[in-house]
Amino acid sequence: LTEFFLKSDKSDSGVIQELFSIIYLCVSQEKAEAICPHLILKHISQQLDNSCSTLGLQQVKLVTDYYLSGHRLQITGTDKERLL
Repeated sequence: LTEFFLKSDKSDSGVIQELFSIIYLCVSQEKAEAICPHLILKHISQQLDNSCSTLGLQQVKLVTDYYLSGHRLQITGTDKERLL
């Protein structure tokens, strides 16, 4: 990821701006643990745009299941409804 930021060219500026926005949003809301899932979901969505495989959908389900599981910080009912 660091290499992407350092070695990117002007054609990647939109992607870089989007990544900065994701990082800023997560950090400003004190939810740094959400940065990695956001980046994973972004990567999966790019893969879905380029293929016809259902693997990306399975990965999205896996990330969603983990996010809603007991292995992470508890979320309120309002947040859970917003995810669905």
